Amino acid sequence: MSFCATFFTAAGNTLQITNSGFRCGHEPVHTSTSGTCVHIDDTQDVFFCHHCHVGGGPVEALMSLMGVSRADAEAHIQAQGGRVSRSRTGSKESLLAAQLAADNRHSLAYDGARQQWLVYNQGIWTPLDTLAPDESALQRIHREVTRLRPDGFSAHFLRGVERLLRLEAV
Repeated sequence: MSFCATFFTAAGNTLQITNSGFRCGHEPVHTSTSGTCVHIDDTQDVFFCHHCHVGGGPVEALMSLMGVSRADAEAHIQAQGGRVSRSRTGSKESLLAAQLAADNRHSLAYDGARQQWLVYNQGIWTPLDTLAPDESALQRIHREVTRLRPDGFSAHFLRGVERLLRLEAV
């Protein structure tokens, strides 16, 4: 069992087996009526909570579940024989936001005057999702950040990238 799965179990969450790993709640961070807001990919040892948009690897799991610092989480994992990836610290929010803005400048933009995200579809800029525009934009940004930073990131980091993309957008 991966570190993420072990940490979520130790926090009192019941793991439900899926094709790609596990689903469970995010106790004690927040309650989940279904108990399935978190997806854990056991082979990659990463998790993502679909309720609070927090994700990452074992370090971020410990930070989220136990409220410990990054240094304490890394020390805990190393004490259990795990390895901590140092490569993830090189991607600053501003650099990642700049890269995402450049990559998506023809497909995703934030209209500051209207206070909404726009998507370019068939030659027309239209609101991204009229029911939950920020949620939909954040989900798109999360997918891109996951691709660019597979070792994980915090919800704070993700919100920082989203905030910087709002500033970068047309």
